[in-house]
Amino acid sequence: MAYQPMIHADTGEIDHLAVAERAQLRAAREYGGPDFPPGYLRSATEWCMARAQSERYDWRRSHGLPDDRPASSTITAFGRIEEGVRRSRF
Repeated sequence: MAYQPMIHADTGEIDHLAVAERAQLRAAREYGGPDFPPGYLRSATEWCMARAQSERYDWRRSHGLPDDRPASSTITAFGRIEEGVRRSRF
């Protein structure tokens, strides 16, 4: 079976119908049959959406478009992070 991308080839947008179909197949394969519990479908859908986001990012990069993912940041309960300084200074 040939791999079918989970994004539209022309626009680079996520094909939600393809993601849902792929999640159904993955959940059935992981469970071992078509009568899988809802948790398997949720897990498979999360995995497929992450994969589709990755495909979308690769498509945008290959077409020279900017990265539109949200910027990540480091959150800490101990204030700002300093290089070489222990968190618990007494």
